[in-house]
Amino acid sequence: MNSPAKREPDRKPTVMLFSIALNGYQWHYRSLLKSHEAYAEIHGYRHVSVTKPSMSKLGLEVAWLKISLIIEALKAGYEWVMFLDADTLVSKTTPSIENIAKKDKDIYVCRGFSGRLNSGVLIIKNTPNSLEFFDTVLKNALQPIPFEDDVGWGENGHLIHFAKRYTCFYFLDARWNNNQDPALNDFIRHFSRGPMYHLFKPKLIDYLLGRLCHYALALGRRVFKINKADSALSDARLASDFHLYIENLTQKVLANYPSFLES
Repeated sequence: MNSPAKREPDRKPTVMLFSIALNGYQWHYRSLLKSHEAYAEIHGYRHVSVTKPSMSKLGLEVAWLKISLIIEALKAGYEWVMFLDADTLVSKTTPSIENIAKKDKDIYVCRGFSGRLNSGVLIIKNTPNSLEFFDTVLKNALQPIPFEDDVGWGENGHLIHFAKRYTCFYFLDARWNNNQDPALNDFIRHFSRGPMYHLFKPKLIDYLLGRLCHYALALGRRVFKINKADSALSDARLASDFHLYIENLTQKVLANYPSFLES
């Protein structure tokens, strides 16, 4: 009697796909986050929805966490890293990201409705150039940038600014990050502030849970004194506090989601 064939061990994922949804957004965009998971499952990608710690006093500036986590995933050895904003809907027909590779191009982005780079979808091939780029952006997080690059908050303006110094960027067509045309047969639909924002309606329970988290965070800021060593950018964008907070928050995320370190 023949013994059963040994099952080949599953190949370790070479692509990390992640999103960040804190401060109530984990509820508000819950249905969209499920589309990220479904896309990752189709293509065999490692997937993480970062929802812990559930609250961050950074508020909107928590967007900088994506840069730190991209760096961690690249250092861990993933061949590709894909970041998606929580307010993006991924079609099940979206192609694999490995098939978009172009010679001498390492970072793949789209232009938003403003005509500038939109950081809601970032696809990164792991190369020395891409790692250097994100390291540079994070190190210069609090350095002023020209008015024409600034978007008012978060990391997007710095990506716009520093991308001008690198030749490794490739701009995909709008189907990969569509935040401007409701009629477009897109791969990734982005409900960011702008023409597409009002087209997304969460389920009532998700909306209420999201608002509850939002109000709880706002109340906490008023009632409790903020410890300077544990918080940053609450009152002023002080460089030393910011980088300390981002580092502490990153370590908390890595403790909750060791997949970032397990390529």
